[in-house]
Amino acid sequence: MPSHTWRLRKRLPYSPPPRYGTMEVTNRAEVATMNTWREELAWAAGFFDGEGYTGLHSPGHSRMSINQCDPEVLERFQKAVLGIGKIYGPFIPSGTTKSGGPRRAMWQWSIQSRQGVQAVFAMLYPFLGTIKREQGRAAIIAAPLSDTTKCHKGLHPKTPENTTRWGQCRECMRITERARPPRKH
Repeated sequence: MPSHTWRLRKRLPYSPPPRYGTMEVTNRAEVATMNTWREELAWAAGFFDGEGYTGLHSPGHSRMSINQCDPEVLERFQKAVLGIGKIYGPFIPSGTTKSGGPRRAMWQWSIQSRQGVQAVFAMLYPFLGTIKREQGRAAIIAAPLSDTTKCHKGLHPKTPENTTRWGQCRECMRITERARPPRKH
Protein backbone atom coordinates (compact mmCIF):
# COMPACT_ATOMS: atom_id res chain seq x y z
CA MET A 1 0.00 0.00 0.00
CA PRO A 2 1.49 3.43 -0.92
CA SER A 3 2.54 5.70 1.90
CA HIS A 4 -0.12 8.30 1.02
CA THR A 5 -2.95 5.78 1.50
CA TRP A 6 -4.47 5.02 4.90
CA ARG A 7 -7.74 3.73 6.26
CA LEU A 8 -10.31 5.64 8.23
CA ARG A 9 -11.20 3.75 11.36
CA LYS A 10 -14.03 6.07 12.41
CA ARG A 11 -17.32 5.38 10.68
CA LEU A 12 -18.72 8.55 9.11
CA PRO A 13 -22.47 8.99 8.59
CA TYR A 14 -22.16 8.57 4.82
CA SER A 15 -19.66 5.66 4.83
CA PRO A 16 -20.75 2.13 3.94
CA PRO A 17 -21.96 -0.12 6.76
CA PRO A 18 -19.21 -2.04 8.61
CA ARG A 19 -19.99 -5.31 6.80
CA TYR A 20 -18.51 -3.78 3.61
CA GLY A 21 -15.20 -3.07 5.34
CA THR A 22 -13.45 0.19 6.06
CA MET A 23 -13.43 3.12 3.69
CA GLU A 24 -10.11 3.59 1.89
CA VAL A 25 -8.98 7.16 1.39
CA THR A 26 -6.16 7.83 -1.05
CA ASN A 27 -5.85 11.57 -0.70
CA ARG A 28 -5.43 13.81 2.33
CA ALA A 29 -7.69 16.38 0.65
CA GLU A 30 -10.55 13.84 0.78
CA VAL A 31 -10.12 13.52 4.55
CA ALA A 32 -10.09 17.31 4.89
CA THR A 33 -13.29 17.51 2.82
CA MET A 34 -14.98 14.86 4.99
CA ASN A 35 -13.97 16.67 8.16
CA THR A 36 -15.19 19.95 6.68
CA TRP A 37 -18.53 18.36 5.78
CA ARG A 38 -18.87 16.98 9.32
CA GLU A 39 -18.14 20.43 10.68
CA GLU A 40 -20.74 21.91 8.35
CA LEU A 41 -23.25 19.29 9.54
CA ALA A 42 -22.46 20.20 13.14
CA TRP A 43 -23.03 23.88 12.29
CA ALA A 44 -26.26 23.00 10.43
CA ALA A 45 -27.53 20.95 13.38
CA GLY A 46 -26.83 23.80 15.80
CA PHE A 47 -28.55 26.24 13.46
CA PHE A 48 -31.54 23.92 13.07
CA ASP A 49 -31.63 23.27 16.82
CA GLY A 50 -32.08 26.99 17.44
CA GLU A 51 -34.12 28.12 14.44
CA GLY A 52 -35.74 25.04 12.91
CA TYR A 53 -39.18 23.46 13.08
CA THR A 54 -39.95 19.74 12.92
CA GLY A 55 -43.51 18.50 12.99
CA LEU A 56 -46.55 17.68 10.90
CA HIS A 57 -47.83 20.15 8.31
CA SER A 58 -51.05 18.21 7.84
CA PRO A 59 -52.27 14.99 9.41
CA GLY A 60 -49.72 12.31 8.67
CA HIS A 61 -47.20 14.42 6.71
CA SER A 62 -43.77 15.23 8.17
CA ARG A 63 -42.15 18.62 7.69
CA MET A 64 -38.90 20.39 8.55
CA SER A 65 -38.47 24.12 7.95
CA ILE A 66 -36.40 27.15 8.88
CA ASN A 67 -37.45 30.79 8.39
CA GLN A 68 -34.76 33.46 8.01
CA CYS A 69 -34.28 37.01 6.77
CA ASP A 70 -30.92 36.07 5.20
CA PRO A 71 -31.12 33.60 2.27
CA GLU A 72 -27.34 32.99 2.30
CA VAL A 73 -27.63 31.23 5.68
CA LEU A 74 -30.36 28.96 4.30
CA GLU A 75 -28.23 28.23 1.22
CA ARG A 76 -25.33 27.21 3.50
CA PHE A 77 -27.70 24.97 5.48
CA GLN A 78 -29.07 23.39 2.29
CA LYS A 79 -25.55 22.76 1.02
CA ALA A 80 -24.61 21.10 4.35
CA VAL A 81 -27.56 18.69 4.03
CA LEU A 82 -26.49 17.78 0.48
CA GLY A 83 -29.00 19.98 -1.32
CA ILE A 84 -32.10 18.36 0.16
CA GLY A 85 -35.12 20.68 0.53
CA LYS A 86 -36.08 23.89 -1.23
CA ILE A 87 -35.68 27.54 -0.39
CA TYR A 88 -38.80 29.64 -0.91
CA GLY A 89 -39.12 33.40 -0.83
CA PRO A 90 -38.90 36.24 -0.42
CA PHE A 91 -42.12 36.63 1.51
CA ILE A 92 -42.99 40.11 2.73
CA PRO A 93 -44.74 39.87 6.12
CA SER A 94 -47.71 42.16 6.62
CA GLY A 95 -47.70 44.85 9.27
CA THR A 96 -44.91 46.95 10.66
CA THR A 97 -42.15 46.61 13.22
CA LYS A 98 -42.43 48.05 16.75
CA SER A 99 -40.67 51.19 15.50
CA GLY A 100 -43.24 51.58 12.70
CA GLY A 101 -40.96 50.59 9.81
CA PRO A 102 -41.66 47.92 7.22
CA ARG A 103 -40.88 44.32 8.13
CA ARG A 104 -37.99 42.52 6.44
CA ALA A 105 -38.47 39.94 3.72
CA MET A 106 -38.35 36.30 4.84
CA TRP A 107 -37.06 33.15 3.15
CA GLN A 108 -37.87 29.59 4.11
CA TRP A 109 -35.98 26.31 3.69
CA SER A 110 -38.47 23.47 3.77
CA ILE A 111 -38.76 19.73 3.20
CA GLN A 112 -42.19 18.11 3.30
CA SER A 113 -41.67 14.50 2.29
CA ARG A 114 -41.20 11.78 4.85
CA GLN A 115 -38.15 10.47 3.00
CA GLY A 116 -36.55 13.93 2.90
CA VAL A 117 -37.26 14.56 6.57
CA GLN A 118 -35.74 11.18 7.45
CA ALA A 119 -32.62 11.87 5.36
CA VAL A 120 -31.98 15.32 6.87
CA PHE A 121 -32.82 14.10 10.36
CA ALA A 122 -30.35 11.20 9.98
CA MET A 123 -27.59 13.58 8.92
CA LEU A 124 -28.19 16.05 11.75
CA TYR A 125 -29.08 13.52 14.49
CA PRO A 126 -25.60 13.06 16.05
CA PHE A 127 -25.34 16.82 16.60
CA LEU A 128 -28.92 17.70 17.63
CA GLY A 129 -30.08 18.46 21.16
CA THR A 130 -32.51 16.16 22.93
CA ILE A 131 -35.61 18.30 22.28
CA LYS A 132 -35.10 18.40 18.49
CA ARG A 133 -34.28 14.69 18.48
CA GLU A 134 -37.60 13.92 20.16
CA GLN A 135 -39.51 16.28 17.82
CA GLY A 136 -37.91 14.61 14.80
CA ARG A 137 -38.68 11.12 16.03
CA ALA A 138 -42.30 12.06 16.72
CA ALA A 139 -42.75 13.65 13.28
CA ILE A 140 -41.30 10.65 11.47
CA ILE A 141 -43.28 8.11 13.51
CA ALA A 142 -46.54 10.04 13.04
CA ALA A 143 -46.14 10.11 9.25
CA PRO A 144 -47.12 6.77 7.72
CA LEU A 145 -45.04 5.27 4.95
CA SER A 146 -46.37 6.65 1.69
CA ASP A 147 -48.33 4.27 -0.48
CA THR A 148 -47.33 5.14 -4.04
CA THR A 149 -50.11 2.97 -5.47
CA LYS A 150 -52.89 5.17 -4.03
CA CYS A 151 -53.83 8.85 -4.31
CA HIS A 152 -52.79 11.28 -1.56
CA LYS A 153 -55.99 10.53 0.37
CA GLY A 154 -55.39 6.79 0.00
CA LEU A 155 -58.81 6.22 -1.60
CA HIS A 156 -58.17 5.60 -5.30
CA PRO A 157 -55.51 3.86 -7.40
CA LYS A 158 -52.72 6.12 -8.60
CA THR A 159 -52.54 5.46 -12.31
CA PRO A 160 -51.61 7.74 -15.24
CA GLU A 161 -55.26 7.72 -16.33
CA ASN A 162 -56.46 8.78 -12.87
CA THR A 163 -53.76 11.41 -12.20
CA THR A 164 -53.57 14.90 -13.65
CA ARG A 165 -50.24 16.32 -14.78
CA TRP A 166 -50.15 18.21 -11.44
CA GLY A 167 -50.40 14.93 -9.49
CA GLN A 168 -54.03 15.35 -8.43
CA CYS A 169 -56.41 12.38 -8.27
CA ARG A 170 -59.18 12.75 -10.86
CA GLU A 171 -61.63 10.69 -8.78
CA CYS A 172 -61.11 12.91 -5.71
CA MET A 173 -61.58 15.98 -7.92
CA ARG A 174 -64.89 14.57 -9.25
CA ILE A 175 -66.14 13.86 -5.72
CA THR A 176 -65.20 17.37 -4.59
CA GLU A 177 -66.89 18.92 -7.64
CA ARG A 178 -70.13 16.98 -7.01
CA ALA A 179 -70.20 18.06 -3.35
CA ARG A 180 -70.01 21.77 -4.24
CA PRO A 181 -73.25 23.71 -4.55
CA PRO A 182 -74.18 24.69 -8.10
CA ARG A 183 -72.72 27.98 -9.34
CA LYS A 184 -75.02 30.93 -9.90
CA HIS A 185 -74.56 32.57 -13.28
